[in-house]
Amino acid sequence: MCLRRVEADASPLGADAAALRDIAALLLSPERGPTAEFYALARAVDAPNAPAAWVPLTLAAHGYFMARESLFAEALEQMQRVAAGLDGYWSDWADMIRAFVHMRLGGVESGWEYLERVRPDDRHALCPFREIAALRLRLNDLPGAEAAIAECELVGDRHVPRSRMAIQWLRAAIELRRGRIAESDIHADVALITMTRNDTTGPMYFPPLDDIRSLVARARARGTAIPLLDRVAALDDRSRLVKTFVALTARERDVLSLLCAGASSDQIADELVLSRNTIKTHLRRVYSKLGASSAQEAVRIARWMGLTV
Repeated sequence: MCLRRVEADASPLGADAAALRDIAALLLSPERGPTAEFYALARAVDAPNAPAAWVPLTLAAHGYFMARESLFAEALEQMQRVAAGLDGYWSDWADMIRAFVHMRLGGVESGWEYLERVRPDDRHALCPFREIAALRLRLNDLPGAEAAIAECELVGDRHVPRSRMAIQWLRAAIELRRGRIAESDIHADVALITMTRNDTTGPMYFPPLDDIRSLVARARARGTAIPLLDRVAALDDRSRLVKTFVALTARERDVLSLLCAGASSDQIADELVLSRNTIKTHLRRVYSKLGASSAQEAVRIARWMGLTV
C-alpha cells in the first residue's frame, strides 16, 4: 500500500526516487510469485543504476529470489558477494537466506549456525523460529515445531504481518497433523485472509507441500472464497524447495531414537525385531533426510535441532 502511495505522488528525488521505488517493488516481488515480474524488475533496478548505498541490498534480493527458485548454488555465491556490504537488520536478513539455502542443501549444522546469529526484534520482523519450526515439521517432529513457535505466539499481534501469517500457517499444519481439524481450519482461514490482504504467498513456503495441499483443499471444501487460493496451484511448480525435506516415518523415528540412545545397528534390529538389512535401509534414509553421512553425525544433527525422538 505504501508503494502504491509513493508511485502516485511526484517526488523531488528524481531518478533516485524511481530507483528506490523499483527496489521496494523488487523486494516485494518474490512474495507475489511470478518469475517474470521479478526479472523485469531486476533489469530495471540493474545495480549500476541504483543508489550506491542500495546496491548490496538489490543484489541480496536477487540472491533471495534465487533461493526461492531452488537455485541454491547461485544464491550462496550471490550472498557471498554482498555480505560485506550489509549490516544491522539486512545482515540478519542475509543470514536467514544463508540458513534457508544451507538447510535445504542438507547442511543442517552450517544452517543452524546462521540461524543462531539472527536476532529477532520485539516484533519478529526477522523470525528464525519460523524456519526452525518448518524444519521440525518436515521431520515430523510436532512437539519440536510447536515449541519453536511458542515464543512467536506470545508476541501475538505485535508480530509484523509476514511473521504472523507464517506462524498461523505453520500452526494450521501442526493442528492438521494432530487431527485437531477445527483448530487447523481457524488458523488456516486467519492466515489466508491476512495473506490476501497483503498480496503474498510467501508464508506458504514454510509447511511441507502435502500439508499445504491438504489445508487448501479443506479451505475450498468449506467454501472459503479467497482469490489467493486460485494462485496456490502454481506452488507445485515453484516449490521444489518445499519437497527437499521429507518427514521421517514412524519406523525411521524409532530407529533414530535408538541410535541417539547409543544402540548399534544389530541392537536396533533386535529391539525392533527387524532384519539387519532392513535396519541398514532405514538408517540410509534417516541419514539422507537429516543431511548426515554417518551415525555420529545423524545423532549430532538430531540433538542440535532439538528433535523429539
